[in-house]
This record gives sequence, C-alpha cells and structure tokens, in this order.
Amino acid sequence: MRRWKWTIRLGGLLAAATLVIGLLHLPAARPLLALVGACPVGRASATEIEDARRIALRSLRGSTRAPVRPALRFELERTTLDEVRGWAQARAIACDLSRESTLLVCSRVPADALASDALQPIDEVAFVFRLRDRRLVNLTTLTTGVAPGRAADSFAAITGALASALGSPEASRVPPRQWDGTRPVFIRYRYADYIADVSAMRLPGRGVVVREQYMSASENGS
Repeated sequence: MRRWKWTIRLGGLLAAATLVIGLLHLPAARPLLALVGACPVGRASATEIEDARRIALRSLRGSTRAPVRPALRFELERTTLDEVRGWAQARAIACDLSRESTLLVCSRVPADALASDALQPIDEVAFVFRLRDRRLVNLTTLTTGVAPGRAADSFAAITGALASALGSPEASRVPPRQWDGTRPVFIRYRYADYIADVSAMRLPGRGVVVREQYMSASENGS
C-alpha cells in the first residue's frame, strides 16, 4: 500500500472535510472508506468522485473571491494534465497516472521544482484534474519524517508566503516555541473560488508530517 493510506488520519484532526476531498482521489483511501461504511473509492468512477467533490465544496467554500489563487508553480483551472506530465518528465520525477487520467501522483519531488517554500524534498504530490478537460483543480503535497524544528520552519515559510499573497487566514494555529509536533498546527483559507490548507502534526511511526493543499472551489472548477 502507498503511504497515502495513513494520511487519512489527519482528516479527523485537521481540516477533515477538505482533506477527505483530496484523499477521495487516492487509491490508498479505500481501506478507511470501507471501515466507515462508505463506498470504497476503488468502485467509484471519476465522475462519481467529481460529483462528491462538488457537493462537499458547497459547504466548504467562502463567500468572497480570492484576490489570487496560489497553487505552487501551477495555475488552478488552467494548467493541463499534459503540462504537468511534461514538467515531471523534464525533471525525471516519477509519477503514476490513474482514475481515468484525473489523478497524477508524483514521488520525491524537490521543493524548488514546485516553487514551494517547503525546506525539504516532498514525498508525494497529488494532482487532481477536472474530468471534462483534464485541467488542474486540486494539488496536495505530503512530506513525512520531518524534524519538529524543521517542520515548524517549513510551516512558517509556506504560510508566510500565503499570507503575503492572501492576507490573514480564516483560521490558524501556529507552532509555539519548543513545538514537538504533538499538537497539530494549521492555517486555513476559504474563498468562493479557492481553498488552501497547510498543516503539520506528528503521527506514530511517521514523525512530523507537513501537508499543503490548494484547490479550486469555483462552480466552474468543481
């Protein structure tokens, strides 16, 4: 099983609904969904997953439009699947395409390849594409085994860049001094056309996990 199967644990602690939207597209979400009595993603089509995402976004999106919609080096609703695959191939980054060509998961991605403010290579990056035209609507990164101090620094760098672009978040909990990763930290933005989440926490056997998610929340993009 891919390491994504355990990332679902974050859903119960940090931005659960938004995390589930991203993880519904990932193969390793199946065991948890089966346990809770939901329809396993393995039996859901790309259309069904996209419909579920659209429904969830109705309760997640905010009321005003975002001044900008940061998504690392990519553009939500503009960047195509072919463009992301070309980006990965040019950098010799290994990726797996699935879910009717709507999900591309790339491994061991250098932070500078993504134009991310993360301070270490990123274990996995999941790109989710709109079914009708294969344009990017969701980008999620995951980095595991990060030392608490470095995770706090990475969290500060990522969220600082978001604050410069978007201003104050809707909600946040920042790492206190001497943070050891036990208490989750996060920052959250909610707009009518855009959602962004950054979180960090310690998971048993995995060390501190840092996660970024950038998602189109517009009706057109959902």
